[in-house]
Amino acid sequence: MKIPPKINICSFLYSSFHCTQEICTCQVSPCQPWKNMVYLFLGGCHMRYYYDYSFPIGNLTIEEDGHGICGIYFGTKMLEGEKKNTELIREAALQLSQYFDGRRKKFDLKLSYHGTEFQIKVWKALEKIPYGETCTYKDIAESVGIPKGCRAVGMANNRNPIVIVVPCHRVIGMNGSLTGYAGGLEMKEYLLDLEKSNQKLKERY
Repeated sequence: MKIPPKINICSFLYSSFHCTQEICTCQVSPCQPWKNMVYLFLGGCHMRYYYDYSFPIGNLTIEEDGHGICGIYFGTKMLEGEKKNTELIREAALQLSQYFDGRRKKFDLKLSYHGTEFQIKVWKALEKIPYGETCTYKDIAESVGIPKGCRAVGMANNRNPIVIVVPCHRVIGMNGSLTGYAGGLEMKEYLLDLEKSNQKLKERY
């Protein structure tokens, strides 16, 4: 009679419930939220928190996961996790207020990316676009090492979960035209005009 091998229950649960389709700092699955409870029970991740603030453009919902800001969304959202105005969320809201005031041109926030390896590579490239300037999808594709990957870059750009702070609004079409944006083209135009008009103002922060 064969004796079955010993099973490490923690390893078994982790391998069973960990989503391998995404890369994130805490390894919790954004596509299978019910499984997160098991991993949270094992002590593998921080809880997520979110809170919404009012800005000149309307409400923004800010989300953090204990590692950093992992989401900024247009409008008031009901997200998974606890609605709580944490210190990190308050700091993000303060810096966003300074941005809309025209006195902050660079954010100083710890970010926590949740996405595929390629998406994260694109989002980090977006962070490098200077305030008040724009670039094309081709520019981003070349910067991440796939000159012919404009379409893939566009898809990653559209999935950017941290709007404004990760400035996907600064990416435009080859002919200078505005392209799709999570907040709508009017919002994209507003943000670009805001930065252009405040470009000469001295940064306070």
